Order: sequence, then structure tokens, then C-alpha cells
Amino acid sequence: MALVVICVQPSSGKSIAATCLAEALKDTESKPYVRIIDETTFHLNRNQSYTDMTAEKNLRGVLRSEVDRSLSNDNIIIVDSLNNIKGYRYELWCLARASGIQYCVLFCDVQEASCRKWNEDPREKGEPYYDDKIFEDLVRRFEKLRVMAS
Repeated sequence: MALVVICVQPSSGKSIAATCLAEALKDTESKPYVRIIDETTFHLNRNQSYTDMTAEKNLRGVLRSEVDRSLSNDNIIIVDSLNNIKGYRYELWCLARASGIQYCVLFCDVQEASCRKWNEDPREKGEPYYDDKIFEDLVRRFEKLRVMAS
């Protein structure tokens, strides 16, 4: 049916958006099978996954492989990861195209200051958050979507 790729800054509420989208899709008349693929699917820690380029490349490879295995005409796959690199989003588009399914990118345009605050909140509660160094690196390297007006 479709591949939905969420593209966001770190700590911008992407998992909440993915869950809301999945629930809304499940409530439609056609009742499609909806699956969210994210780092937690593979029990990966967000800080370990983005510690260095090798770890991040491995993470993208694991996610890409799982997306490739999961694509079919009978389900909707939501990739709930940062997907912050244009080339990686293009690779996912190629997988969708090769499978003959629709592809869309859900871009959550959240201000960096809000992301910073939302990264601090879980820290105070003892929940998972991005280490400061990793957060700064991810914000710096984020390749924002460019929307073309028609």
C-alpha cells in the first residue's frame, strides 16, 4: 500500500506523530495493516545508534533491510526514525518504487528550541533522551526537506 518516512529533528515528537498516524490509518474504513519500524524494534539505544558514523550507518542498514522485507501491497509501513539524510530517504524511495507502492515523507517542522526543551524533559524524568553531544551533532547534520511550490 504505502511507505511513510518521517523526517524530523531529534526530540521533535516523531514517535508520537507516528503512533497517531498509525492509529488514524487503522481507524479508516479499509482497516489496513499498519506497522511502525523504529530503533526500538531492534532494541537499539538512541545514543549508541548515533555515537559515530559506523553505528549510524549500521542502524540505517538494519532499518532499510527491515523496510525492504516488510513492503507489500497489503500494508502501510511507517519508518519512525530521524531519516535526516537525503540520500537515505532516496534509498527508501527506491525500495518503495521497486515494490510498486506509494511513498510519502512526513516532515515535522519543529523549531530547534522546542526540540532542545523536549530533549531535556525526559532527562529529568529518567526516560531515554539524546546525550548533548549527539543531539548537537544530529541537529547540525539534519538535511531539511526543500518543498517546491507548484
